[in-house]
Amino acid sequence: MKKITSFICLLAILASCNNTPNQNQTPPAPTTTNNTTDTTNTQSGNTITVKALIIIDQIMGNLRPWVEFYQHKNSAFDVGNLAFTATQKSKLMTSSFEMSKDFNEQYGKWLIPSPNKQRVLDLYSYNLVIERDKLGKWNCKGLNSDSEVSVIDPSAKTKTRLLFMGPGTTIENGFWLDDNNVVIVGIGINNQYNAPNPILWQINLITQEIDQFDYLDNLKIPTLDSYLKEQRFKGLRCF
Repeated sequence: MKKITSFICLLAILASCNNTPNQNQTPPAPTTTNNTTDTTNTQSGNTITVKALIIIDQIMGNLRPWVEFYQHKNSAFDVGNLAFTATQKSKLMTSSFEMSKDFNEQYGKWLIPSPNKQRVLDLYSYNLVIERDKLGKWNCKGLNSDSEVSVIDPSAKTKTRLLFMGPGTTIENGFWLDDNNVVIVGIGINNQYNAPNPILWQINLITQEIDQFDYLDNLKIPTLDSYLKEQRFKGLRCF
């Protein structure tokens, strides 16, 4: 955590020396969703500090298996190297959706309920293909090249798309910060290294803002789907 700690301390010093409350920074352009309509590349230093503290703490509490998986692959992996890139303003797409018995049988065990239990985070139903065979049993057929993250509201019978990714990015895991904020982690190749590397998104469902954090170093991960196949979907016969 040395890099994130040093980063936070530096921001605190800069904030104390500057009387302007909204000192803008201009990070590199992000690589993320196809439903983004406006990008804001300016953030208050204090805001970035708070976001960094919350995310790092919550990752270690909620996604420890994800962290340990990549530490096993590369001992240099440190979530403190996830650096804020930009905040994007999006128009989240909402459509009609009813959670059927079949859907629950296929994907129910991977749905993540919100703290108030009113909505669920769906990370895999678009990406993971599960179909019935001739005997009526569910069988895994593999992974789609595209991924989608959505929030399902069973009582309202709606689904809201948060992220949609093409073949160059894989959605791996996520959790709820609170009833209106989610954190998603994945691996993407659209970066300065042109190689699989961690990405994190923090999404506010009320403001429809997406904060993106990119990994500062090349982790040298061999494939985009190793976490899903080796850990998240471990035991499925299609891999």
